[in-house]
Amino acid sequence: MLLALQDIGKAGRSRFVGFDATQVLIDAMKAGSSTGSPFAEPDAHGLPGRKAMVAHLRRQPFEKKIDTGVTMVTPETLDRPEVQDIIHAPPIDKYLKGELSERVHAASTMEARGELATGCA
Repeated sequence: MLLALQDIGKAGRSRFVGFDATQVLIDAMKAGSSTGSPFAEPDAHGLPGRKAMVAHLRRQPFEKKIDTGVTMVTPETLDRPEVQDIIHAPPIDKYLKGELSERVHAASTMEARGELATGCA
């Protein structure tokens, strides 16, 4: 949608809200082409769902409605420390240790060299 607005010369003159912390949307906010974007909070995004699934499997009570952690970011809030923490989320290595971390690193290296196919067929 942003590209379409840019193509017809309406970027920055029409309200546009993107989704997530992609570099394209961050740059669009800085340039005044985007009104804002909800950013997923990496630390809170998956943990509540996993906890609910474990509780469900154990037949324990769990929250039926889960907030997955989203922060609405606008050009005015883009430079706030809490927003910068979301944009520059720590690498996965911070959370992984030992053999699993080595496997993830090896897979990332292979993918970067084009030796590993990723995605769905």
